[in-house]
Amino acid sequence: MILEPLEKLILTEPLKRPQNGRVIGIKPEPDNSTTYFIEPLRVDFGRFKNGSRIIRLNSKDIDKQLVIIQKHIV
Repeated sequence: MILEPLEKLILTEPLKRPQNGRVIGIKPEPDNSTTYFIEPLRVDFGRFKNGSRIIRLNSKDIDKQLVIIQKHIV
């Protein structure tokens, strides 16, 4: 699955609640995989330091279905 910049999606990890997010960055890796940087769309109002809430996903995790991604369809 290929994600595009600013695409909205729903992330589901095993044993965790689904989380809404938006792709804010894409970085190709030397091993031909891709790292996606995802910003959560709902953020609690606690402390925020140095991008600590940014979610980093690798395309290998998506292919192995360690994280299930559903795209928002409008």
